[in-house]
Amino acid sequence: MKNLFAAFMLIFLLSACADECKDVVCNNGGICVNGLCDCPDGFEGPSCDQETTPQSVRVGSISLTSVPPDNNGSNWDLFDGPDVYYQITKDGDVIAESEVREDSFTAEWNAPISFNDPAEVYEIRVLDDDGVSNPEFVGGISFVPYRSNAGFPDTYELTCDDCTITLVFNNVDYSF
Repeated sequence: MKNLFAAFMLIFLLSACADECKDVVCNNGGICVNGLCDCPDGFEGPSCDQETTPQSVRVGSISLTSVPPDNNGSNWDLFDGPDVYYQITKDGDVIAESEVREDSFTAEWNAPISFNDPAEVYEIRVLDDDGVSNPEFVGGISFVPYRSNAGFPDTYELTCDDCTITLVFNNVDYSF
């Protein structure tokens, strides 16, 4: 009888200590704690499979990787490439503007920019500043800093089928 009671207690204790996380699947780096997923920043839901929209997106630098070779058949400047800078606008208001990179068909700007409405539409325009007349439009792209269900890349390219420029956002950070 004593052995039967001990066996019953052993079975009871083993079943009470069953692994609560045995059949729980936590995606995107989530970990199971007491049968529930503890999700990392950027993910939520019972299995951490739903992206969370960040509160802000910070871009550490912007690279201009291509511009048109000329301005509708004429040179950008008299003897060399365009003197480029960018403007970022939201709802028509300039929220960021870079310094000018002279004689550049490619350029890199290392001034960090934060987008506090990361699910909203922004526009980036690249201009040629000759210093003599009004800046000439080189090209522009509308974009949304956070793209749902695209993960949280630390670098992404801005381009489109009918764009005349290509830009790359580097060192992208997301705040939740």
